[in-house]
Amino acid sequence: MALNVRVFRFNAQHDYLPSYQPFSFPNSRHFGTIGDLLSAVAGVDPLFMQEFGALHGVRVNGIGARIGDEVRSFGKELVIEPLLPRRAVLDLLIDTSDFESKAEIFGDLADANDLNYYRAFAIPYYLSPTLELNSNYLGEAAFMLADRLIAGNPEAKLQILKIVCDEKNGIFNFVSLEGLIAHDEAHKIAAAVKRLRASAIALKLGIDAELPITLSDLALLRPLNGRSVALVSDHSAFGETPKLDALADRVRSLGAVLVNLPPLAVSGYGYSQTDRELAFRAAKTLLLAAVDAGADTIVCAAKEVREFLQTNKRAIIGATPIAIDIA
Repeated sequence: MALNVRVFRFNAQHDYLPSYQPFSFPNSRHFGTIGDLLSAVAGVDPLFMQEFGALHGVRVNGIGARIGDEVRSFGKELVIEPLLPRRAVLDLLIDTSDFESKAEIFGDLADANDLNYYRAFAIPYYLSPTLELNSNYLGEAAFMLADRLIAGNPEAKLQILKIVCDEKNGIFNFVSLEGLIAHDEAHKIAAAVKRLRASAIALKLGIDAELPITLSDLALLRPLNGRSVALVSDHSAFGETPKLDALADRVRSLGAVLVNLPPLAVSGYGYSQTDRELAFRAAKTLLLAAVDAGADTIVCAAKEVREFLQTNKRAIIGATPIAIDIA
């Protein structure tokens, strides 16, 4: 079957806007890899870039691809573009100085082998939806390198986490790359970010800066070994106080120390449908009471209460620095 291809064309030295040049090849079976196909394009048009060794990858139908990836996995109608079209220099070749410079934040923590590992994640870096919105975003390559460096040098864990916990540009701004890059790689990156977030939360990094911690991140607080936990069972939400014995036993089994809250402390959830100002005031009182009691973590007996506190934490605490996790 025929293979129809539209290839991004641009020369920064004399072009103002890019164009897409069509090519048609009668037999798609002649091409094993993306590299084979690009070589065929270069053979047809001598003005097309002739060397592909400097390419970290390309976009094929909007999906990140390596030069060695098989053509057949993308179908018979292809659009081939640079990893980030706005950084194009010559056709599919882009200026990667931004990518290279972001590895410098690790300084002497990273050696030459580490930097080569970093460069292997150029595709997810440039396919990131977050980078599209924020050019200062550290990127998935930096997060993968941080995960590697911590594994190889645990003593530097805190130093490395502080680098990637940048409030506006770090790990808490990561979003899934599923569907934008190969599934296995997307899963690998998500798992690394999950580990980094869990470590950061456990060390309370960014709590005072009010990082956007999500429900899935807070679930990573377990095991609760060594933490001081206040159990929240809000009868105002459900008409009666649920039995806490089983939950208390479970929390203790995870290595936590239980602390007691004042009898009248409620989450505010029960007021949230009628008076949000009152709900937030009650919730703030609860959080302050938990901190005063020596708790560093709140465990909610009811999912609805947990989600209310997590979702509205910023609005609840306002400008008051309350360093407590909600699980």
